[in-house]
Amino acid sequence: MLFWLVYLVIRVEIIQLYPGSFLHRLGMELIELPLKAAALYFVIYVLIRKLLLQKKHGKFFVVFFLFILVTMVLNRLEDYYITYPLIEESIAKYQPGSFNLDATFLRNSITRHEVGLWNFSAAFLNLIYIYPVVGLGAAAYFTKGWFESNLKHEQVQKEKFQAELKLLKDQLHPHFLFNTLNNIYSLSQAQSQKTPDMILRLSHLLGFMLHDGSASLIPLAKELQALKDYIELERLRLGDRLQLTFEASGDVDGKCIAPIILFPFLENCFKHGSHKTIEQVWISFNLTINENVMIVQIENSIPDKVAVTDKQSRVGLANVKQRLQLLYPGKHELTIHEEETYLVKLKLILS
Repeated sequence: MLFWLVYLVIRVEIIQLYPGSFLHRLGMELIELPLKAAALYFVIYVLIRKLLLQKKHGKFFVVFFLFILVTMVLNRLEDYYITYPLIEESIAKYQPGSFNLDATFLRNSITRHEVGLWNFSAAFLNLIYIYPVVGLGAAAYFTKGWFESNLKHEQVQKEKFQAELKLLKDQLHPHFLFNTLNNIYSLSQAQSQKTPDMILRLSHLLGFMLHDGSASLIPLAKELQALKDYIELERLRLGDRLQLTFEASGDVDGKCIAPIILFPFLENCFKHGSHKTIEQVWISFNLTINENVMIVQIENSIPDKVAVTDKQSRVGLANVKQRLQLLYPGKHELTIHEEETYLVKLKLILS
């Protein structure tokens, strides 16, 4: 509807092919409009959508030839029996200076009328008033369709992205909770006085995950504070066995990060670095900020001759790799080395 409205405004008010009053010009255009609209929609829905896009090339060329022939005949009949008589009536009333255009075009039309109904040259030339609207209309239709398709594709991708991200977060939280509850359970069996402190620390962390874990971005300072709380939770469990260094340098103010991105790396350190075969557990966490680039290096001891076969312990690490791909495509570098020590290096461009 918008296309046809704009078309009529241009034809009636700007081009003014037919002289006379506004209503006269509009009437002449409306007389020609049904054939033009029929030609346009036939091209869109039959020639292009049903034949060309379906790769029915043979049928396309046959139907296209018939379309040109039928349109030419119908247009010629319309001109001969409707348009030309109205033009003759306009010329009969024509007075110099009363129209925006002179009568040359109208006299030429009458000349074409005088050569007869089935004049091929006149019929073919008259099609020049149909071709432009068909071309522009088809272009407008498919441009609109292209934009709608792109918007729909983006919406589907966004919904898929959100669903994948939610799934990864839902997997991550129970995994962390499972490990920590195991630790608390072990202490409770030993009737350790550290158990209440462990529960309190866990409460703080669950509060962080509940309120901040669902956000798309959080201040980097909050993520670091949550990591410190987690470290203290593990320190209560490991006691003197743990030798840990935690360093953060650079300006973290105003920097934001996706929540719970660094958690799985640190959790993995405690999971494997505190294996019962290791008498002295050591973990090194180093974070530096240079403008909007964050570089994190996490290293921990690993058992000498004990292979890590716990698949569940790998869930958090696998999930964070997927989250990095979703949230920071092309904006992160992750390398993991497992030889004498377990070393994780992460470079991330922050918001």
